[in-house]
Amino acid sequence: MTRIFCFTAFMLFLSLSGNAQTEKLLHQTIELDSIDQIQLEIYGAYTVEYWAGNNILTETKVKLYDAPKHVLKFFVEEQMRYQIDALPAVPTLNLVSHVQERKPISYKGTECNEEVSLRIFIPDSFKPQSDTFLVRE
Repeated sequence: MTRIFCFTAFMLFLSLSGNAQTEKLLHQTIELDSIDQIQLEIYGAYTVEYWAGNNILTETKVKLYDAPKHVLKFFVEEQMRYQIDALPAVPTLNLVSHVQERKPISYKGTECNEEVSLRIFIPDSFKPQSDTFLVRE
């Protein structure tokens, strides 16, 4: 019985002392209307995927370690750290990261590890001319 109690206490200690992770999945939909060109000015790494839709969709997955949920909420809602701005200049749509430089996040003197994964879904009627410029066929 003592062994079971010690094992349970040890496992509880490990789960509480491990790196706490907060995760958020963000989506944005961007209308294209009369847009024939897309210019990407996105901070950090991202993946472009083509789909049969008429809009651009973005999916940003953020994992923040060693910080409570309200810290991630602050950076998402108030700082708009992961937002993509759509700046139309017909016939081109510029997709620009709202925050161009992500400084490290700290909480109570501890730097928090941040993992960001961005996928951009672009209609398959657009074809890449370069890594950052696409044109509608």
